[in-house]
Amino acid sequence: MKLQGRKDLSLEDRLRLQSHLDPATGCLIMDKKVMSSGYCQIRVKGKLRLAHIVAFELAGGVIPEGFDIDHLCSNRRCINPSHLEAVSHSVNVKRMYDRGRGVPVIRRLDVFQASEIKRMYAAGEGNQAELAEKFRISPQHVNGIINGRRWPGA
Repeated sequence: MKLQGRKDLSLEDRLRLQSHLDPATGCLIMDKKVMSSGYCQIRVKGKLRLAHIVAFELAGGVIPEGFDIDHLCSNRRCINPSHLEAVSHSVNVKRMYDRGRGVPVIRRLDVFQASEIKRMYAAGEGNQAELAEKFRISPQHVNGIINGRRWPGA
């Protein structure tokens, strides 16, 4: 079903129609294109928002100032509110490392590695999240390298 321009559908219906249930995990998986971060977005009142946050709020969840939404299932495409929990950023990061995700060691790159990241991204040899994992740096660091904010001479 084409959803573009359908003003008669509620936000809840749009989320439901753009996702499917994984019976093995109970995850409600968004079928939309995934961002390089691994998350999905949905347009709400003309603005793009992260789908899992929208689903959490629609289910009555409250996100205190400065808190993140933790995917208890570790699936960034999951929008099942029972798999989501509002936690402090430090708790979210700790859980991410405890689950074997993320980059627990901060690395320093040299100009050759930064150049290689730029080359690989331009050649389509990995998205930002994949390159971050390969070089053991954050996706934000990769984004800064690709956009010239970090290692502009690379």
